Amino acid sequence: EASLFDYRRENGSETYTYGQLNFKAGLTHDIDLQTIVDLYSDTPGGDGFGDVTLRLKYNVYGNDDGDSALALMFFVKVPTDTELSNEEWEAGLIIPWGTSLTDTIGLGLMAEFDYVFNEDNGDHEFEFLHTAVLGFDLTKKAGAYLEYIGIAGENDYEAYLAGGMDYAFNEDLILDFGVQRGLNSDSEDFGFFTGFTKRF
Repeated sequence: EASLFDYRRENGSETYTYGQLNFKAGLTHDIDLQTIVDLYSDTPGGDGFGDVTLRLKYNVYGNDDGDSALALMFFVKVPTDTELSNEEWEAGLIIPWGTSLTDTIGLGLMAEFDYVFNEDNGDHEFEFLHTAVLGFDLTKKAGAYLEYIGIAGENDYEAYLAGGMDYAFNEDLILDFGVQRGLNSDSEDFGFFTGFTKRF
């Protein structure tokens, strides 16, 4: 998976990320290892290569068939000695679940428990990220989605509404794009991204 271009704006400050890559490799029938890197980001605090995130995903059920699926995804962020790194280790657990509501509409729910570094107070803290997404099959190759995203920190709460579309050229190549809008004062104002998924 690759995000070719990601743009974020918050209180007039802009962040650009080019080439966020997620390499996935199947280890067993139900387990895969993922490596996520940001090749280049341009932020108000500097620019360059970002941190590296490692994920281990275990599919609990629904890997091949059925109307629903559940997975557990453990991750750790490995700090890099770069200008954009906060030089702190971070980790968490992601629990995605999805189900088919109809032949053309799907529902996805996700809970994510993160242990992250807060640069404002110089200490680690827990965050709870949760999402709810509705996906719609528009044609055999095109789809759309509408998503709510919430991030609860120890002293704030960020709320977002996102939406986008994807197009499958074939079973192994999907293009996508989306937009994200902050719903309260704690959130980033606006975001836009485009990318693709390629299976080998």
